Amino acid sequence: MRTRGLTIIVIRECVPHDLAITNEIIDDAFQPLRRVYHPKPEAILRQPRNFDDERVLLASIGQQFVATAAVIHCTDHLKMYRIAVRPQFQRMGIANTMILW
Repeated sequence: MRTRGLTIIVIRECVPHDLAITNEIIDDAFQPLRRVYHPKPEAILRQPRNFDDERVLLASIGQQFVATAAVIHCTDHLKMYRIAVRPQFQRMGIANTMILW
């Protein structure tokens, strides 16, 4: 749990039943981009898929899930990708808090 000002952001690892929530957050976060960018099917196929060592994080404020990100442990570093924050919660430092978690 981290605090940003008076906002408490709770970050935890996803469990299997969280998959629908993470997909919903990703759809919400990238919906404005999808209005102007329509990826080709081959670009979608090149996107990273779930890895055995992948950890997916889920952030919440109060009872609402607001952000998600995926993390992979590489040999000498971490790789964080698929960072998504619901539009109404962007610019509040949530993604940064997830990176620092």
